[in-house]
Amino acid sequence: RFLWTRFLNFQLYQQILKKDRDIVKILSKLEIFEMRIAKAETKLNTLIHDIVVNEEEKRISPITEQSKEIILKKQELEEVKKMIEQEKLSIMGASKVQSNINE
Repeated sequence: RFLWTRFLNFQLYQQILKKDRDIVKILSKLEIFEMRIAKAETKLNTLIHDIVVNEEEKRISPITEQSKEIILKKQELEEVKKMIEQEKLSIMGASKVQSNINE
């Protein structure tokens, strides 16, 4: 009975380690997405800056369709960033709850 209990504890420990590794993989993928988003955000900011400077130089008051599209893309990017942050928090929260249950 003692050996059986140790065996079950060992199996449970292995499952916890596997879930922890899975969580780390997911978090690292989310970090990669965040880096890609940061690059895209930098490009968008550069484009927006160029458009603003260009429009100021030409003294054009209306915003062009391209400018509107870029601004919309930036807003979409902000929403995706928020979703990723929420997902990270929920994954980390679930991980903490799981570890508390296992303790």
